[in-house]
Amino acid sequence: MSVRFYSEYLSNINTLSITLFIKGVPPDLSINTFSLAFLSENDNSKKNIITFPFKIIPSSLRISETEDTVILKLKTEKEWFNVKMTSINDMPIIYDSKILKNINCLYCNKCGSQLSILKNPVNSENISPKDLSVLTSFKRVVDLPSDHWFEMMDCWLCVPSDISRFEGQIGIGSMAAKINELLLGRTFIILHPDNILENSYIQKNYEVKQTLVYIWKEILCNHCEQKIGFSLVNTSENDKIVAIKLHKYKITIDLFSNKKKEIVRFNSISFIECFVADLFEYANSRASYKFIIKNEKAEPMGLIWLLNWNVYITTNNFGSENITSKAVKLLFIDCINDNSPLTNQWKNDTQIEVLEYEHQCCIELLNYLQQSQQAIPKEQQRFNNFNVGFITYTMKS
Repeated sequence: MSVRFYSEYLSNINTLSITLFIKGVPPDLSINTFSLAFLSENDNSKKNIITFPFKIIPSSLRISETEDTVILKLKTEKEWFNVKMTSINDMPIIYDSKILKNINCLYCNKCGSQLSILKNPVNSENISPKDLSVLTSFKRVVDLPSDHWFEMMDCWLCVPSDISRFEGQIGIGSMAAKINELLLGRTFIILHPDNILENSYIQKNYEVKQTLVYIWKEILCNHCEQKIGFSLVNTSENDKIVAIKLHKYKITIDLFSNKKKEIVRFNSISFIECFVADLFEYANSRASYKFIIKNEKAEPMGLIWLLNWNVYITTNNFGSENITSKAVKLLFIDCINDNSPLTNQWKNDTQIEVLEYEHQCCIELLNYLQQSQQAIPKEQQRFNNFNVGFITYTMKS
């Protein structure tokens, strides 16, 4: 069995910290410019090799020990660093129109039921074989701006009358798609109501206290009752549906491949990927680094405090997974199992952002963070009254 290890690279100070979960420094430890190696603790014929995408300075090695671990500190040469330096302005991958082009069909990712349909497709007689995607895909896929675009309206429009005319189109801060066109947000897809199968979803009806013209109502898959998104309804027109919003992490996507000239299934998008995109968006647009995670009943599920979004983590101690990835390092409190006084303090602090998700998604997030905490050496798993964890992500190219 390989020796468990956990390493962090901090590119801003060119420092690599490696924790080996063994007792005592291996006598055969060797370090070269891109890796370190040592024999297994239980099998002297098996060598453990840990590689890194940057050049290590072996002479900078500093070793310390705890009861159950060995900690290696090393400097790296900046000019050899092959992992892109990240700022909060660099977004993680968000599956935009460059990736999700030529969308053919959307399905519920739990039961596989079809959700979307193309309306009035183009006549195939007028289409050349080279342009088959026109027959099988949505006509246009458009990226939406930041979720906070409406707050910047005064920077885009000159006079109040411009803003008032814009508000009347669909509802404050909302947009609707045209038939056979899709709008892509960070974590959702917006369709025209004619592009979703009529009997594919159930709309939840509940009393709305605010007297708003446009409101979002939750929708569920008609077959498995998974919560898949929201419908935007016009309350002044008998709750007429004007747009459908589907969560990317609740659907399966078929794309038309121009290379293969056929429909292919796109890899599923996880909730954790979408959550990281939300963290970056809020930190970038509002300079927010503290968050309360709530479920759909507005119950606090967790507290999160961003520490560092530019950590490079390598470990074989994350369950059954081996990780070599960029990561967001953060502090967190599980409000379900930890009755922390900070929960009430943060609830009453207007500078702390609220992120609301489905209850099951909140549980998935907390489970992920707790698993990441277990990958970290014990002496680093707590900071003041918080737990320490991380979330890995892929950078947008």
